[in-house]
Amino acid sequence: SIIDNDSSITKMAVKEWLDGAYPEIHQDLQTYHRFNRLKFVFIIVCIIVAFVTAGYALAIGEYDLSFIDTYSLLWHHILGDVPEELSIQEYVVWTLRSPRVIGGLLAGAALSVGGVVMQGLLKNPLADTYTTGISSGASLGATLAICAGFSVVAGQYSLVVNAFIFSLIPMFVILSVSKLKNASVTTIIMAGIAIMYLFNAITSLLKIWAESA
Repeated sequence: SIIDNDSSITKMAVKEWLDGAYPEIHQDLQTYHRFNRLKFVFIIVCIIVAFVTAGYALAIGEYDLSFIDTYSLLWHHILGDVPEELSIQEYVVWTLRSPRVIGGLLAGAALSVGGVVMQGLLKNPLADTYTTGISSGASLGATLAICAGFSVVAGQYSLVVNAFIFSLIPMFVILSVSKLKNASVTTIIMAGIAIMYLFNAITSLLKIWAESA
């Protein structure tokens, strides 16, 4: 009997819901679905704009190409309609410019995902590589390699490696602060901002010293 009563109560609640007995909840649900649709449309528009911009970037350079010709060449290569000997236009678009543009798209996507993850973990929309000091650490590492000649490794990748290693310093500081007792998200953000100002000051000092030298 208890199960039958619960079942009847559930059916009545569902019927009231379908009949619109709770207009406030229906309105909130419609607003939520509308917001999700807008987000989906926004993402689609951003993807389309990114690909259109990428095609435009392929047409820019010393060797002038039209926007339509660039997309035509790309489309033929994607379909596998590639001649045995590439023309100058195909060589410029497919061999020289395409890897750079694709690398830019992948780097931008990786940065956006990293930003979303950082903001989600810290639960703060202001959290990014600048407010956490990571960008300032990378800038300091690159400045040390350029101005002071200090590099962790030698070779053609010394600048990139130096920037990467120094960007890890603020990250470890933030991780250490996050393990402190009663450490809040605001405390972590403020620690990152303090590191950012410190590293920016050292970077500016190195630039002044390099110019005077």
